[in-house]
Amino acid sequence: PATNGGSSFVVPNITQLHTNRGVIDIDPETTSVVIAAGAWTPHIMGLFGYYAPVYPLKGYSMSVSAQQALQEKPNDNVSVPSRIVADSYMYTSRLGEDEIRITSIGEFAGWNTKPTPHVDREFRRE
Repeated sequence: PATNGGSSFVVPNITQLHTNRGVIDIDPETTSVVIAAGAWTPHIMGLFGYYAPVYPLKGYSMSVSAQQALQEKPNDNVSVPSRIVADSYMYTSRLGEDEIRITSIGEFAGWNTKPTPHVDREFRRE
């Protein structure tokens, strides 16, 4: 049985998984299958006739070179800490020695993965 918010339901026996690397045989008596497909989970669960209350959120982020950012202010004696909250809606973190990742808003846009031009421009302007 599977669980959905505390209640159990039985999914059909899964005997094979077809992947881009071939077929994997499954023994439904000894093996559990977990569907962890992010925003695509409702589509997969729908194949079995079940609803999964998951909806995609399109996030905006960009990465910049830490060295390049620091070279732009050579006289300021600036360093980049590992985490910075820039303001109420932007978060910056350091990845490795030379990358800064900046993330911000999320947009409910269904399964459309293309950035919304005016949202992307505003994010990059900030």
